[in-house]
Amino acid sequence: MRKNKNWQCPYCGHRQVLVENQDFEIFECNNIVSISEHGLISFHIISISCLNTQCKKLTLKGDLMKKEWNSYQNKYIYEEIKTWSLLPDSIAKPQPDYIPTPIKKDYEEACKIVNLSPNASAVLSRRCLESMIKDFCKIKEDTLYQSIELLSRKLENNQAPKGVTEETIEAIGSIREMGNIGAHMKIQTNILVDIEPKEAILLIQLIETLFEDWYVARDERQQRLNKIKKSIIQKKQKQNSEEKTKNAKAHH
Repeated sequence: MRKNKNWQCPYCGHRQVLVENQDFEIFECNNIVSISEHGLISFHIISISCLNTQCKKLTLKGDLMKKEWNSYQNKYIYEEIKTWSLLPDSIAKPQPDYIPTPIKKDYEEACKIVNLSPNASAVLSRRCLESMIKDFCKIKEDTLYQSIELLSRKLENNQAPKGVTEETIEAIGSIREMGNIGAHMKIQTNILVDIEPKEAILLIQLIETLFEDWYVARDERQQRLNKIKKSIIQKKQKQNSEEKTKNAKAHH
C-alpha cells in the first residue's frame, strides 16, 4: 500500500501531497555498524521530486536513525539521531518578498548552519526574532526576554497589533521556558551560547510560525480588504454610469 506525504517544496514553496514510490522514495542502508553509542543504527536517504511542473527540482535528505526492535508491535522502531539536508543545502523555506530582507537573511543563515553550528544558528534566530518583534510589533527593549514580556502585556491590554494572539504568546512562551533558550533570551542577542541542535531547530520553527501568523496573515488580510474596496469602487462607478445614462435619456 502506498503512503501519502504532505510536503512543501523548499525551492518553490508549492504545497503538495506525494505518493511513496511515485513522487518520493526512502532508501534504507541497514546495519551500518552493529555496535555504537547509539546501538543498532541505519541511514535513510529520502529523495523527492517536486510536482510543480515549473520546478521539478530534486530534494535529497539524509537521516541517521537509531533502530530498535519492538516485540509488542512486531516491527522496528526508528528514532532520529541526526538529519542532513543534502539538496538544497539548507532547511530554509521560501519566504515572501514583503518580509524585510534583513530578517529573511538572518533566518536563511540560521537554517543553513543549524547542523554545523547550533550555537551560531541560535544567535541568528534570536536576532531574527528580536527584529521581528521590533518591526512587526514596534517593540524594542534591552533584551529579547524583556521585549517578549512587553508584548505579552500589550496583548493583555488589547494593545498588540493584529496577528498577535494568545496562541502566538503561548508559542513564544513555550520556547522561552526551555532551560537553555529561556536563560539566553535574557542576555544580549549577539552573544554565542550553548544550544542543543534540537533547540536550535525549535527556534527556527518558531520563526517560521511567526512568519505565517504575522506577515503572511497580514498580507492576506490586506489583499482581501483591497478586493472589497475595489469591488465597492467598481460598483459605485457602475451606479454613477447608469445614473448618468438615465439622466441623459430623461433630458431627451
